[in-house]
Amino acid sequence: MLKRAKEHINAIIMAFYLMCVWTAYIYLNVTSVKEYIILFMIIIYIFSYGITNFIIQKICNKTYMATNATEKNLKYIFLFFSLITVGVLLIWYVGYFPGGWSPDSIKQYEQAVTNTYNDWHPIWHTLLFFKLPITIFGKTSSIILMQIFYFALLMGYMSLIISKYVGLKHAIFSFSYIILNPYMCKIMLYPWKDVAFAMSGTLCMLIVFDIYFSYNKLQVKKSKLILLGIMMANATLFRHNAILFTGSLLLVVFLNLKKKEWSIIVVSFLLALVMVKGPVYHMIDNVSSETKISEVTGLPLTVIGNVVKETPEALDDELAEVAYSIATPEQWNSNYVCGNFNSIKWNGADLSIVETEGYIGMAKILLKCFEKSTAASIIAFISLTDMVYGIENGLEGDIKIIISDNPYNLVYSGNKKIAGFLEAYDSCIGHSIFRYIRTYGVGIVIMVLAILGNMQWGSWKCWKKKLLCIPILIYDFGTMLLLTG
Repeated sequence: MLKRAKEHINAIIMAFYLMCVWTAYIYLNVTSVKEYIILFMIIIYIFSYGITNFIIQKICNKTYMATNATEKNLKYIFLFFSLITVGVLLIWYVGYFPGGWSPDSIKQYEQAVTNTYNDWHPIWHTLLFFKLPITIFGKTSSIILMQIFYFALLMGYMSLIISKYVGLKHAIFSFSYIILNPYMCKIMLYPWKDVAFAMSGTLCMLIVFDIYFSYNKLQVKKSKLILLGIMMANATLFRHNAILFTGSLLLVVFLNLKKKEWSIIVVSFLLALVMVKGPVYHMIDNVSSETKISEVTGLPLTVIGNVVKETPEALDDELAEVAYSIATPEQWNSNYVCGNFNSIKWNGADLSIVETEGYIGMAKILLKCFEKSTAASIIAFISLTDMVYGIENGLEGDIKIIISDNPYNLVYSGNKKIAGFLEAYDSCIGHSIFRYIRTYGVGIVIMVLAILGNMQWGSWKCWKKKLLCIPILIYDFGTMLLLTG
């Protein structure tokens, strides 16, 4: 009876989360009529509770035990899935050679070939993912190829860990979920810091899970703890907001390890950061960029944009001064796209007043926007943030492989027939139920379901285990408040 009560509580929480997600979608895309919204909320909650209660019961009745896979078999598994990854991504690379090169990528390539670095783009990422392959192989193509190699090793290790503790079938399913996603394959053709951070973060989580599941059976190897600390440092260096992930990961790892083991991770983490930011950065010609307030106030700026465009009559003198210092009324009306401040940021916006207002000033402006024009502010908030939690957002998979203007002779020279087939495959996925593997929101729903599936609220041991997933959620939901589009 107590077990069933816990399952019901978990289903209630999961249904509430799904209700919030779908209500946001309906408010933004279907209707904003309060009575209709309330009715939809009730219907969605009842429907979601019925489904999640059934799924959670299944999860609770499922037991997972470490498999009897031998070290030799695990090595074969690692090699097999790594090679499959290389094969699949090479097909995409040949089709879209020389890969995707956005303006940011061109800037980082320029830094690597001129040996003049600027930390506006993370220098450590530029060194490892641009300078290192160019230095070793002397060819621009090696940048994407080395990234593919890194990712292949990661997929092999992921499959090894899942096979080791859950089973080969689950490893195949998890691997397929990733490698068959055309959205992921296209992203892997861009040498973005986001890709480097995602790979580092994933490796950190895999090491943590390996340590956790083997903790009571084997002594944790010091080398594994050191590697975890180094990879956490890498993740922190690859993205300016990565501390949301690595900081929370350090905390939850502290709850699951002995103090001595945790200390090894922290010392390795700090030493790696100091070594890179100290001796390594001092050996190269680099310029430190001042952190701009506008880079972390995406939410206020996005909300201001929608209030200006949709309800200009709601602006008081203070809001009008800020808004029209950023852009003229004509620019707001012609360039601004709801939920995407980047649409005007790169089209003549002047953000100097944002630096003058500061963090507190921008927070006050955000609150005033909600006060003066609540509906327009809510719409902007949902439009900006639903890329993280929205189940329907991003289903069009609109990422394109482009090569920005550059003086380095980087032009498309891929195999058009292969590219044509891949576009057809992408379109096929986009028009089937499998399109849902594209979205972050679906991944988060799966994770929350896994957390709540057999959550025992009165067990501290269970809490410590579930908290291992929290760093990913903190990073996702924390980052969404900093986005500009």
